[in-house]
Amino acid sequence: GNMVVNIGNSYETKISDLAEMLMQKLGISGNLEFQASIPGSVARRVPDLTLMNAHTQLTPTNLNDGLDETISYYKEFPPIRMPWKITL
Repeated sequence: GNMVVNIGNSYETKISDLAEMLMQKLGISGNLEFQASIPGSVARRVPDLTLMNAHTQLTPTNLNDGLDETISYYKEFPPIRMPWKITL
């Protein structure tokens, strides 16, 4: 049958670190504005990869390389609508 499987890696990354990495890669300067989490949001998001590892041969990509690949993809195939105003 069907099952839900978390994918990702087991390395925890602060969202502020991720945002700063993206800003650097996209050449965006400025300060991050921190806001409170929405009610019910979890404090940390570290997926349990037990099912992924048991049912796939996936090997996690490191964050730096994954961001580079993702940015390249969106430069080649920009979404029709973006909720933010950044020119890639």
